[in-house]
Amino acid sequence: MQKIEIVREFFVFLGKRKKYWLIPLIVILVLLAVLINLGEGSVVAPLVYPF
Repeated sequence: MQKIEIVREFFVFLGKRKKYWLIPLIVILVLLAVLINLGEGSVVAPLVYPF
């Protein structure tokens, strides 16, 4: 539950500090992390190699 609070607090911080340009960067980094985790030895691995 604490991880969800950290994420929520981070987005509140971005809103207060007007750092909206960081949101696409964070989304891309999260998607890249998910892609790497899926491609480490699963059925999805052959589909990840071209990228």
